[in-house]
Amino acid sequence: MTKDLVFTIDVEEWFHAENISTYVYDTAHSSMGLLYTLLEILERKNARGTFFWLSDVAVKNKRLLEDVVNAGHEIASHGIDHALLTSLSETETRRQLQKSKAILEDMSGTEILGFRSPCFSTNKYLSTELSLCGYKYTSNGMHVTGHDRYGGRVKQNATALPDFELPTIKIGRVSIPVTGGGYFRLFPAQFQKRLINYSAVKPIIFYCHPWDFDVKQPVLNGLPFVKKFRHYVGIKSALQKVEKFNFSNKTLSDFL
Repeated sequence: MTKDLVFTIDVEEWFHAENISTYVYDTAHSSMGLLYTLLEILERKNARGTFFWLSDVAVKNKRLLEDVVNAGHEIASHGIDHALLTSLSETETRRQLQKSKAILEDMSGTEILGFRSPCFSTNKYLSTELSLCGYKYTSNGMHVTGHDRYGGRVKQNATALPDFELPTIKIGRVSIPVTGGGYFRLFPAQFQKRLINYSAVKPIIFYCHPWDFDVKQPVLNGLPFVKKFRHYVGIKSALQKVEKFNFSNKTLSDFL
């Protein structure tokens, strides 16, 4: 029997995706409408989730954020503008954490407890600054063998918060993802369900983005094949596939 997944989503636009962001020339299209479709799916499944918002996106979608709150889901931070933490100074890291938290708390009327960095990026300032800014947990662990961005580790100090890792399994010395994001779009649903049952990571977390389901997003010209494949693979079948999973009625903060 497949274990229930904790639904999480990084609420960002299609053009924030790291694989394609430098190739984007027109940001008029929005993927945010897909959030309503996902909210309907979660409601039918009597499920709740954690929504990690970019505060820049929240400011432009106030009604949508309110609808997410009213549906009983948790609001958490994904930073301001999808800047990778690997490129940020101590001051810039603090700004991303403080400003996004303040904006999201003001807009949602809820305390922001959780943080997930763009692309699970990190730096040597993160754990200290998270504590100073009042966060209570992170969901940044994504330890995948051979990925060009995921899997990086920085030694954390004693102030490190509880971290809800994304699920992986180890086959020998190789760590592979179980589900979520591009892996969710690429792997067949039944294969992911089997992997989920073998993951030692608890709770089992599913993650996605609105653009993972957006078949109307622009197809960029000049995009290298590998980047194009990674960004667009499986989008057409993603909504049908997500319906096949069981999602929990708990948010990440419920596990604290």
